[in-house]
Amino acid sequence: RRKGKKESGKMGYEKTTLEEGEAGVVPKKGDTLTVHYTGTLDSGAEFDCSRKRGTPLEFKVGAGMVIKAWDLGLMDFTLGERATLRASPDFAYGKAGHPPVIPGNSWLNFDVQLGGINGRIAPGPDGRRRCGGCFSVEDTKGTYQACANCRAVFYCSRSCQRNAWAGHKVFCKKLRE
Repeated sequence: RRKGKKESGKMGYEKTTLEEGEAGVVPKKGDTLTVHYTGTLDSGAEFDCSRKRGTPLEFKVGAGMVIKAWDLGLMDFTLGERATLRASPDFAYGKAGHPPVIPGNSWLNFDVQLGGINGRIAPGPDGRRRCGGCFSVEDTKGTYQACANCRAVFYCSRSCQRNAWAGHKVFCKKLRE
């Protein structure tokens, strides 16, 4: 369990690891991260879930594109790690909240998995492949299909590949150059 930095009386964030990631592979400011997450209020009410949409979120970490708890907290993740992030209001949406879904001064809870850094997808356990779209791990080694262009990222289905294509095509192009 790790706690985020406290700044001038602010509360920050708290991280609790659920699944370890790839040791030593961590994001740095400006990297493009690919994450799946579920966000809930303290009441347990879910306010957002990328997993249900079937499309991971991609953003540049440390660039202010997400709440402060994510910008700071995800730089403490390793590739493939799954953890909970608990964000105080000042590291989330503050006094204003995000109406109508998130009331003001809300503590937020996130179940987050860092599935990719700059297009590199986290490996699965025991040499099994991880889907580049939903991050699921193949049941039997060798059943997921590689991207036909780069052959470096694998998908469990055509719909996962279609949903992840916008982010993957940049990585795919770089590999082929």
